[in-house]
Amino acid sequence: MSPSLATASLRLRSMERDGKVVGYSLEAHTDPFAGASTGTGDDWRLLARCQPLARLVYRDGAGERHEVELAADSWQESADSLELSGGFVDGDGVRWRQSVTIERTAQEKQLNLACRLETSEARQVLYWSGPRLLAGEGSFGAAREEALFPGLEYLLDDEPSSDTRFAASKFADRSVPHPYQITIPMMAVSHEGCGVGLLWDPNQNWGSAWRHPAARFSSPNRHEGGPDNHLMALSVPGPYERWVAPGQTEAHTPVSVDPVNPLTLEARLAVAPGCGVFGILREWLETYGLPPLPAPQADWRENLELCVDAYLDVAWHDGDEAWHHTLRDNWKPRFEPLLANQLWRYSRWAGGDPLRRVRARDQVERALPKAETMRAPHNVPPLDLALVRGDVAATLAGMRNAARELMDEQQGDGSFGWTPAAVADVASFKTDERLALMGEAQDSATGYTGGKVIPLLAYALASGDSDAVAATLRAADWCNTQRRPEGAQTWELHLHVPDVLAAPWLININVAAWRLSGDENYLDQAERWAATGLPFTFLWNGYYRPIMRYGTVPVFGVTFHDVQSWFGVIVHWNGLWYSDALMRLAALRPGDGPLDWGYLAEGIARHGIQEQITFGPQRGFYPDAFSTVHGEEEYTWWLNPQLIGLNSFPRAGLPLANGQAVLRNASGATLYVTSGAQIASSRFDDCGALEALLQDQPGELNYTLLAGAGKPWEVSADNAALPQVEDVEAVGQGWQWLEDQGLALVRLCPPSGAALLRARFGQK
Repeated sequence: MSPSLATASLRLRSMERDGKVVGYSLEAHTDPFAGASTGTGDDWRLLARCQPLARLVYRDGAGERHEVELAADSWQESADSLELSGGFVDGDGVRWRQSVTIERTAQEKQLNLACRLETSEARQVLYWSGPRLLAGEGSFGAAREEALFPGLEYLLDDEPSSDTRFAASKFADRSVPHPYQITIPMMAVSHEGCGVGLLWDPNQNWGSAWRHPAARFSSPNRHEGGPDNHLMALSVPGPYERWVAPGQTEAHTPVSVDPVNPLTLEARLAVAPGCGVFGILREWLETYGLPPLPAPQADWRENLELCVDAYLDVAWHDGDEAWHHTLRDNWKPRFEPLLANQLWRYSRWAGGDPLRRVRARDQVERALPKAETMRAPHNVPPLDLALVRGDVAATLAGMRNAARELMDEQQGDGSFGWTPAAVADVASFKTDERLALMGEAQDSATGYTGGKVIPLLAYALASGDSDAVAATLRAADWCNTQRRPEGAQTWELHLHVPDVLAAPWLININVAAWRLSGDENYLDQAERWAATGLPFTFLWNGYYRPIMRYGTVPVFGVTFHDVQSWFGVIVHWNGLWYSDALMRLAALRPGDGPLDWGYLAEGIARHGIQEQITFGPQRGFYPDAFSTVHGEEEYTWWLNPQLIGLNSFPRAGLPLANGQAVLRNASGATLYVTSGAQIASSRFDDCGALEALLQDQPGELNYTLLAGAGKPWEVSADNAALPQVEDVEAVGQGWQWLEDQGLALVRLCPPSGAALLRARFGQK
C-alpha cells in the first residue's frame, strides 16, 4: 500500500512509479461540500498533486548544466509523520540526497512539509524546488472561483495571474516576485468553495544564512507542469538579482550546497473545505498569528501633540489662511475638514496645551471661509465639527442637497455608475488610450459605490430621512452581492483593480446599514469585508525592514496602467482609513480566534506613526509612498498627518466622531440620535420617552439631533426643562425644531461635561 498521512480534514497520498515515490496528492474530506462535481470517492476529494517530488538544476565540476527530477526510493511511516528520501550519484561521483518530511500539526487542516537537499561534496545549484502544489491537477483543472497571492494577486473566476488588465506588460509579471512584495506569505486557490494552498515562514533560512525563499505562483499554470492546474511553489535560490534575474526562476549565479551547508525549505499544505481562499488565509493566521505591534515612536498622547504641532506649524499657511494637504502641494493650501475637526475638538479638550488650544481654535475660525470655495458637500463645516461648534442648520442643508443629488444619480440596482469624468486630469496621463483601459461607462465596483455613498449614509443616519435610508440600504445590498474590494481610487486606477481603500468603505456602509435597519446580517457582511483588507496588509517584516509590518499596499495594479506600480509599495493613508473602520467595527464585533479587529487596527495605526518624521521642516508629516523593496520612500511627497490623527486622537482619549444611536421601541417608532458629545447610554421606551447620558468636555457646548420620531413635546437636561426657541444658536441652552429637516436640534453646555438628556415624543 502506498505511504500516506491523514488528519480528519486532509490526506496526503504518495504517487509511485517503478517502486519509487515520484510525487504526492492532497485530498480533503468531502462532507462540507457533498455533491461536488469532482472527487476520488471514498469520501475524499482530490485537490492538488505534486509531481515530480522535486526538480533540481545544477552545474557539474566542469560547469555544465544538468536537470534532474528527484524521487524517493525509501520511506518511513508513523501515525504522525511520513519521511520520503532518495537521491542519485552524478557524473562526477558526487552523492545527492533529498529528504521530504511530512508531519501532522496542531491544525487539522494542515500538514507541515520540510525538504532538505545535501551532497557529499560541494556543488553549484541553479534551481531546487521544495514544497509545491499543482492545484486542480487530476480534478478541477484550470477552473477556479478565486485565487489569492497577497500583495500581488486577488483573482476572480477566469482572471489569469500576471495579467495586463490592471498593469502594463512591463509591470505585469508577478509569477516570482521579490519577497518584500508579498504581504502575507501564502498562496491559495478555491474551487466549489474549497480552498487549497501553501503557507510558509518567509524569514526561514534556506541555505547557510540566506533567508526568503522564492515563491512561484501561476493561475492557471503557464509554467512547469501546466496548463491544466494552478502552480504554487517555493524554491531556492531566492529571487534576488545577485542570483536570479527578475521574473526568472533559474539562477544566473548559482548557490553552493555541501556536506556542511545543506539547502532546506519548509512550508505547510492547507485545505479549507467550504471556506475558499480566505479559509486558507485564516489557516495562516491560526499558524502564525497577527504579528507583534510595531514599536511606536511615541505613545498615543505624544503622537496627538505631534499631529497638532504639524497642523499648526507645518501644514498651516498664514497668508492663505488654510492648510497644506501635502508639502509638494499641487492643490495649494485649502480647507481640510478632517483636520479642522481635530483641531477644534483639541481646542475644547481640557487635556490639551493651553496655548495650542487657542491657536487651534483661531486657525479653524480663519480657515472656515475657505470651505465655501469647495465643491459640495465640503463647502459647509462637516457634521462632526458643526455639532461641537455651531452652524448646524447650514451643514444639514448641505448634507441634504448632496444626498438628493446622489439619490438622483444612483442606479436601479443600488450601485453608482462610473464615468470617465471620475478620472483626474493629472499631467499628461489622462489620455484616450488609458481611459479605454480604466473602465466602462455606468459599470460599477464596490469601492466606487462605497465611496460615493458616504455623504448619503451620513445624512441618513443624522436625519432618518426615509429616502436616504432606503438608498443607503440599496447601495449596501448591491455591494454585498459582490466579492472583492475594488475600484475605490478611480481618479487614477482601473475600476475593478483590487483596492484596499474599498474595504473601509464597505465596512462603514454595512455598519451604517445595521444601524439603519437593525439587521445583524449587515454586521456579518462588515466582518466579511474587513477580512478582504488583509491581503493588502503586511503581516510580517524582513529582519532589515522594521517599517514594513502592518503597512498597507493600496492596490494590486498600476496608476494609469503604465505609470506607477504599487506592488511592494506602502501607501499608508489607505491603511489608516482601514484602521479607522476596523476600530469602529471592533466596538461592535471584536472578531474571533486569530482575527482580532482592534489589534489589527492598532497595528496599522502604529505603522503610520512609524512612518512619521519627528524633526525638521516636515515634522509630523509622513510619506505618500514607502518602498518595502528599497526600504525608503518611493518618491518624495509628504502628507499632513490628519489620518494618523484620526486614529491616534481617540486612543489618546479625545473622541473625534459624533456619538450616534438609532433606537427602536416596541411600538415600532425609530429615533435617530446624533450628538457632538459621546452617548454613554441611551434608551427609547414604548411611551416615546428618550433618555440619553451625554459625555463631553467640561463647559463646552455641543449640539444633538433628534430625528425620525416627530416633534418632541418636551426636552430637558438634568431634570430642567429646555426652552424651545427660534434660533438655538443664539441661546445658552435650548432646542429648536427644524421644520424643513423634520428634526429637533438641542444645544447644551453642561459645566461638568455630562448631561442627562430627556425628550418626550408622541401623545402627551
